[in-house]
Amino acid sequence: MSPDVKRPSNASCLQCHSLDREVSTGGDIKIPHRQHVEMQGLKCADCHFNVVHTRKGTPGGPPPMDVCYMCHDGVKAPNACGTCHVTPPDKTQAHPTDAVQNHGKLARERIEDCQRCHSEQSGFCKNCHSKPPLSHQDTTWRYTHRKQVEASGKDTCFGCHQEDFCEKCHKVQHPPNWVQTHPEFAQGGGEPCRVCHSPAFCERCHLAEGVTTN
Repeated sequence: MSPDVKRPSNASCLQCHSLDREVSTGGDIKIPHRQHVEMQGLKCADCHFNVVHTRKGTPGGPPPMDVCYMCHDGVKAPNACGTCHVTPPDKTQAHPTDAVQNHGKLARERIEDCQRCHSEQSGFCKNCHSKPPLSHQDTTWRYTHRKQVEASGKDTCFGCHQEDFCEKCHKVQHPPNWVQTHPEFAQGGGEPCRVCHSPAFCERCHLAEGVTTN
């Protein structure tokens, strides 16, 4: 948007539009406009930013749900579906049965579909993604995760990780003479090796040869 183009004022909008509208034009969203404008001090363009003077120069459709979540975050304003939706969506039909396991792949392909309900500004994704799952917080997870992967399948991992994430360890190719040359690389306790291998992995050979791993 050009810096010399200002957002339209409420007065400009109200020359044609009324604050008495209580529902959306489609009749599916409860939106008491007067309450939002007069009691909350909002400008029409705070929500309807994509109607006129848009960045792309073309009018858009109704405000996306992400705009609602700027206030309806469950703290500043309620965010239960029935707060705004005349007919709340059936949550049991909103996602495929494996959505938790596979949502990462689905989101990468169509993130805008997710953001119709789950706002980035509301912190919905960060509630999980800002911290690893409890299973990953176990210090032995990198060495023991194979059992869970075999039980639930790789798609569980791809809910969060890119599909090439596993290859960073599982596709590492050591040179043919690695057994003879790896001690120089592993000096200082072998921490680089333990990115992939557990201490027990090294000890199986080193103890048999009477060589300490420290």
